[in-house]
Amino acid sequence: MWVCGANTSLAKLALCSLMLALAQTSPSVPTYQWRDSVTGELLICNKCQPGTLVAKHCTSSSPTQCQPCPENHYTQYWNYLDKCRYCNVFCEDRERVEHECNATHNRVCECKPGYHRGVHFCVQHKECGPGYLVSKKGTAESDTECAPCPTGTFSAHPSMEKHCQAHTNCSSLDLKVNVPGTTHYDTLCTGCLGHYNLKEVNAECDQAVQDFVVHKKLSSRRIRRLQLSLNGQDKLEREAEIYRKLRYSLAHLKASQPDKPLLPTLLPILRKARLGHLEEELRTRFLQPPNSLV
Repeated sequence: MWVCGANTSLAKLALCSLMLALAQTSPSVPTYQWRDSVTGELLICNKCQPGTLVAKHCTSSSPTQCQPCPENHYTQYWNYLDKCRYCNVFCEDRERVEHECNATHNRVCECKPGYHRGVHFCVQHKECGPGYLVSKKGTAESDTECAPCPTGTFSAHPSMEKHCQAHTNCSSLDLKVNVPGTTHYDTLCTGCLGHYNLKEVNAECDQAVQDFVVHKKLSSRRIRRLQLSLNGQDKLEREAEIYRKLRYSLAHLKASQPDKPLLPTLLPILRKARLGHLEEELRTRFLQPPNSLV
């Protein structure tokens, strides 16, 4: 134990300073300076290790006395504190304990599964929208990352899946492609192309007609004209809502005449809506030449 008092010679004071510097850079037990309140001597004392606090500072004749931190308190580093720090971190509703409070560390919280760390609190991981897959799964610290579905695959709904579904192979089912698949929806197959029966109801073929019309890339203006012809409605709405209501209107048209095929009823409506090109496409697609209608 080195003691540097007020009457210490200059040479010894220099040596004390050197020893203090060496002690502070040494990989062994860290030290600190402490002036004895009784003698006024400047002492070089050993610090207490993590998980403990100073019970009694060193003297010229005795080393530093340390004692363990009480429950729910900690010291993380070598120290000469007379009080341990209180474990003051408490996990919120969307958090869980990653590391519980112990003698050397405060409590550590992390976001619960399905959430990631935001600016001030945990935020739910986002879902990847239709047409996208999860390229990188969200963690407690980062949000989900999404990427477009590869060619030949689709994702029809928001999801947390890492893979998109492959498009249906119509030829393997001995069917024809009615609506080509995109990254947002599957290929729609049918056995009704060129075989639509104008006299008998066929639910499968009527559904194929509806699918073809709904997935046809029409401008919003043309869809509104069709809606007006179908049910007298022509409102300015978002594109997704327009297509949803178009599908509903076609289904309602079919349900209103359950004993009749859909196509003979739909073709005049398309003509009224000045959608002659779509009328002609349906004729060519579903009717065997030289079938004619109205």
